[in-house]
Formats: sequence, structure tokens, C-alpha cells
Amino acid sequence: MLSFEEYADILGLFGEISAKHLKVKVLELDRRETFEQTVNELKGMGVFSEEMLDLPLPVRLQALMELAKGEGAVAFYTATVWTKEEFGLKGFSPVFGGRLQARTEEGDGGFSPRAKGRFTGEEVEVLGLRGLTWMQGDFHPEGDVPPGLGERFLTYLLAVVIGVAFASHEEALTYSRERKAFGRPVYEYGEIKGFLDRGLSALEASRSGLLDGRPIVYQALDSALFVADKAVQIFGGYGYIAEYPVSKFFRDVRMLRSLIPAAEVQG
Repeated sequence: MLSFEEYADILGLFGEISAKHLKVKVLELDRRETFEQTVNELKGMGVFSEEMLDLPLPVRLQALMELAKGEGAVAFYTATVWTKEEFGLKGFSPVFGGRLQARTEEGDGGFSPRAKGRFTGEEVEVLGLRGLTWMQGDFHPEGDVPPGLGERFLTYLLAVVIGVAFASHEEALTYSRERKAFGRPVYEYGEIKGFLDRGLSALEASRSGLLDGRPIVYQALDSALFVADKAVQIFGGYGYIAEYPVSKFFRDVRMLRSLIPAAEVQG
């Protein structure tokens, strides 16, 4: 068993990967070729290794949040790979709502929180998490998934949602301290500071609840959507254009929210 210091070093490595390999090209990762190149780089760093599954769940969740602070699609991809490896579903890809599949490798097998089977469809573009390959079609269940898969995948997804929201908050906080209105930073205005403080507190509470294993689905989704939305507002018109990461973070949070199966949203 690793020591706390060794766990801290692992999380520090994920933080470094996020800062040096994801944040610096976050907008470029919407492009498929950049996404695939980056994923291959991370494979060489051991991000998708079986050793990651030996780590305690809270450490894995923290690692996913660190990746998501850099880029949501990469963190989502990592969550999918870890789930498949952990539950023996290599060659399968996650299916959402029976009609949308996130493809992380070749093959037509798919799994939902309750079943595994065949997926037939064609490649499509989606609004968020654009670096991934998405298939639109139909899922044909053929068997049961291992017990606990749905709960684990949901937990991983929530970690990614929270991580992307933290990235939104960091961008909005930095911008609000640099952007001036009427001679002073907009952060100094009560409403802006209130949005940021309230959002950070909500995200911290959601992260704590997730790591403690508490049922915080609605709490996490509500806090992430609040922060992503307010971040766009704080940027004003700039928040809606592709040159700023907050527009991407908002898209990704919304997309991740739609991927959480309605039947699994309990809490």
C-alpha cells in the first residue's frame, strides 16, 4: 500500500499533466487529430495503465478532476477507459440513452449502466466534448453488465463535471481580477465576487461529498452548471466566442450533464 506522500505525488503528476499538456492547448483539443495525439502522449505517461486501478477510489476521482481542469474530453476518455478496464469490458464503449455512443476504440460493442450488447450507427458531431468520436444509432442489449458498473461510471462522470466547473471558476476569477470597469477590477463589485465565492463553495462541497461517497448527484450538477453559466456571464460577450476557454467549459458541462442517465440521477 502506498503512503499518503506517494498518493500526493501521483496527484501532483496529474496536476502537472493538466497544466503542461492540456490547459496550454485546451481549445485545440476540440480537434480530433489534436485530441488523439494528446491521448497517445498520455498513454506513454501511464495515465491509462492498469496500475491506476490499484489506487483508492478517492485518489482516482481526484486525478480525474485534475485532468478535467485541463480538458473535459480527455478526462471523460480516461474515465471510460478506467471503467472498461475495471469491469472487464475492453472493446466496448459507453452508450447513452440507447442512441448515442462515445467511441474510444474500434469495435461495435457498447455498454449502458445496465446492459452490454451491440451498437449500430454512424459518426456524428456533438456540441460538447468534440475531440471524442461520437456515434448516433441504436443499442441492442444482449447481456448484463457486472454489478456496480453503473454506479462507478456515474461517479467518474461527476468527477469530470466538477473538474470542468473548477476550470470555469479559475478562468472567471482570473479574468475578473484583470478586467476593469469604472476604474477598478470587476471582481471588487459585490455581485461578481458573490457569484465566484458562492460557486467555489458549492464546488468544494460537491467535491468533498463525492470523495466521501455521499449521494451528491443533483448537488454536483447544479453547482457545476451555476459556475459554468456565471463564468460565461462574467466574461460578457467574450464568454460566448471560441477564443476563450469558458465557452468550451460551458459546452462541456452541458454535454456531460446530458450524458448522466436520467434513471441514475438519484440523491
